[in-house]
Amino acid sequence: MHLSLATLYIAQATNTPLTVSQQLGLLAVMLLTSKGAAGVAGGGFIALTATLSTIGTVPAAGIMLIFGIDKFMSECRARAVLAGKDVPELPEPGPAAAEPQHGDPVAVPLTR
Repeated sequence: MHLSLATLYIAQATNTPLTVSQQLGLLAVMLLTSKGAAGVAGGGFIALTATLSTIGTVPAAGIMLIFGIDKFMSECRARAVLAGKDVPELPEPGPAAAEPQHGDPVAVPLTR
């Protein structure tokens, strides 16, 4: 997803018109090429450069527009992935958590 958005940013910054079909095609290609770059530091930037130079609809020289911010964005992506993997690991309170433990004060319903 990041590579697709970076491609659209580069296209807008270089004033390169893209049709909807070109945008969807770039999205499909970027989704496929980003799979191999996920485990390598800086791999997304290399995959973006290689894909832009191969497809040719967006000038590959525009990659320099995001070169400076890519290291920071890589750190943010890593933290988001880490948080996304940690959230399902949080324990859920089960039915035992709702039951009073021995020694806990128990609310007694008032009767008339």
